[in-house]
Amino acid sequence: MNNGSISDRFVWLGDNLLALEKDGVAFNYIADGNKNITQLIDMSSGSVANLYDYSPFGQLSKNTETVANVFKFSSEYAEKETGLIYYNYRYYNPTVGKWTKRDPIEEQGGLNVYAFVDNDSVIYTDSLGLHFTSDPTMNQHSHDTPRKSEKNYNGWSNDKNSDDRKYNNCYGYAINRKAPKGSYGSRPGQKGGTATEPIDDNTDNLENPQNYCAELRRRAKSDGLKMSSMHKKCPACYHKVVAFASERYGRNKAYRDYHWYRKDDDGTWSSKEGHGGKISNKDKDGKIITDPVTANRGDYTYFCAYMCAPDKWEN
Repeated sequence: MNNGSISDRFVWLGDNLLALEKDGVAFNYIADGNKNITQLIDMSSGSVANLYDYSPFGQLSKNTETVANVFKFSSEYAEKETGLIYYNYRYYNPTVGKWTKRDPIEEQGGLNVYAFVDNDSVIYTDSLGLHFTSDPTMNQHSHDTPRKSEKNYNGWSNDKNSDDRKYNNCYGYAINRKAPKGSYGSRPGQKGGTATEPIDDNTDNLENPQNYCAELRRRAKSDGLKMSSMHKKCPACYHKVVAFASERYGRNKAYRDYHWYRKDDDGTWSSKEGHGGKISNKDKDGKIITDPVTANRGDYTYFCAYMCAPDKWEN
């Protein structure tokens, strides 16, 4: 603000910063492949107003400015007073190359909860300060199942009258274990013998999402799933899955529910709605899911675990 008026206006296209209007003068942002701002171009003259270059972890190695600008490394907001960069969930310190706070999803984002993009800023980016991602088409950190086609979804029929749709749920689809005709689908712990009751049974004493997720992980591990993290590679013949939990619902808010997603070899994630539900790789906003943690999952707001599930089951 300048004397009660707005002096700076920014133009974004999704996560990409395109332009700045400052005191009536327009400038175009130029960024590299990791969204680091490298130049600010005066659109009226075509001349370079600002020029930037960075160390691998965000320290400015070149900072030539004729126009004040707050967006630089990763196209994120840089605080002039502290030197920290704001990434929505937490601040990043480019001087030491680490986050200032622990990862909000704890060790599920990796064992080092302060590490920035797994110490590999050339390949990875992190637009939220939550976890790092790469271009899905270049992701070499997962072993996945057969590619989707129009007629099937990872070998599963999406026809509403098919047995795949009628008798399976999100967990069975995610772990690639089809339930027999007439059943409701696979329940976490069912194969491992720990699912004597639904996971949301009151006797489980799961009054908070942390306890619920711990029980969900325990039961899934008894089925043969292995703990993992976003960027940890699954063993051969396994594929990546992720689980979330809902808010409490029902009479006296006594229950929770879970929802599972599986990662496909094209880099997107897909899931199946409950009994009879459809299979899709789109979130609640209709967007292709490239990152289930940041996708609109509806009621399933609590992150539970990344795990690796067998590609095939004997029974």
